[in-house]
Amino acid sequence: MAGSVHQEIAPTGDASGASPDAHSPTLTFLFTDVEGSTKLWEQFPDAMKRALERHDAILRSAITNADGTVVKATGDGMMAVFASAAGALQACVEAQHALRDEPWPDIGPLRVRMALHSGEAETRGGDYFGPVVNRTARIMAAGHGGQVLLSASAAALVVDQLPHGVSLADLGEHRLKDLERPERLFQLVHPDLVTEFPALSTLNRRQFIIGKFLGIELGVLALYAILGTLFALGVWYKYGYDLRESAGGMAETAQRWAQVKQVLPGLA
Repeated sequence: MAGSVHQEIAPTGDASGASPDAHSPTLTFLFTDVEGSTKLWEQFPDAMKRALERHDAILRSAITNADGTVVKATGDGMMAVFASAAGALQACVEAQHALRDEPWPDIGPLRVRMALHSGEAETRGGDYFGPVVNRTARIMAAGHGGQVLLSASAAALVVDQLPHGVSLADLGEHRLKDLERPERLFQLVHPDLVTEFPALSTLNRRQFIIGKFLGIELGVLALYAILGTLFALGVWYKYGYDLRESAGGMAETAQRWAQVKQVLPGLA
């Protein structure tokens, strides 16, 4: 996780959170997803049924222990809501430890990506809707299995009450698919959990890949474009002038040859 800044802050409050309230102005949303689940379902269909049951039990336990509420299952993941951002963070820490310690004998370890984002959302029929929910899902999709990402708003709410041993790594500002406003993202860091991951799957990474594929940075591309234009102008100035001169010389030679043929008809 090169370039990240870790900040250790001792917890100063209760990280257990509080029960979500539909009238709460600010809620914290948790989205999770199993990395590579489609491939696992193809390879181990029977074992994945058992593994997902255990996965669901682990997540539900961590969420309820932190006073959160499971809103719904999202394929091979979950959506949950918390009245406390600190409680949501505690749920992520507990869940990642439990997932790490689970033996997973048939399919190997399940790696779950998680994301937290805080804000206001519309509620209807026990579900939540709106830009805050959409942004949480996009942040989660940018992460990797075992990684926990926080938006700037969620990080601001937890930074003064981090659980023991937890710090946040600033991953910088990222552009997310279909969202106009970029998001500053943070990663949960704990000494017992994996902290090194590939670059986030955001629009920033796609731009980097394009530049890397070309083998040069965009600034160098611009320089090459300028040099190419100057080279083309130079070629035209030199050889275009010579061509004009050659065309004139050929016309003059043709006129003289015509005069010679008039004097010496036998050459015609």
